[in-house]
Amino acid sequence: MIGAQITTTSGRRGARTAAATTALLIALAVVAVLADRAGAGTGIDHRVLDWFVAQRRDWLTPPMLVVSQVSSRLAVATAALTAAALLGWWRRSVRVAVIIVATCGGAGVVGLGVKYLVGAARPPAAVHLVAKTGPAFPSGHVTYGLALMGILAAVVVGGHAGRAVGAALTAVIGVATVAIAVSRLYLGVHWLTDVVGGALLGSAAVLVGAWGYRVSRDRQTGCCA
Repeated sequence: MIGAQITTTSGRRGARTAAATTALLIALAVVAVLADRAGAGTGIDHRVLDWFVAQRRDWLTPPMLVVSQVSSRLAVATAALTAAALLGWWRRSVRVAVIIVATCGGAGVVGLGVKYLVGAARPPAAVHLVAKTGPAFPSGHVTYGLALMGILAAVVVGGHAGRAVGAALTAVIGVATVAIAVSRLYLGVHWLTDVVGGALLGSAAVLVGAWGYRVSRDRQTGCCA
């Protein structure tokens, strides 16, 4: 009886997750097509980039560099592996560690594939405040950062926090993601479409990873509430 309840609940969650993930991926595909057709930024991309370049100040550049560094591929990979090891040990669950690594790693691999599939050029090197080469879409920093923050939130407090806590945590992650996106735009290495694409891909990765964690947890505890 309990097994049937778990299966039913997991099925409903899976359907909702599939629908939401599909919507995010469709949106990602639409933005990817726009980036692909533009080749080197849409009209809106150029206007947004010009605005950010105009806002540069000596006192603002250092914090933007810090935000960019802490959301880099190496930084996020290190944080993900460390968090996976610690939370896996704390929960006494290899599954938790695997889900964290798979969510972040999966987002990174898919993002890299999309980068080379779309092949969108970055903004002109003349506006770069950091050296950066390679395809632009989607932003890896936004993808990695959001995937890590989202899956850690799901593993640490998912299912155990009230709506208020969940809403507050979502808001914090949202603000942090915007900060990462702004840093990449400010530094002149990404277009607006790139960071939007990264947010969509990162969100999809979090949905899938969180669903996998809930299914694993429910089957392990025999609870489907």
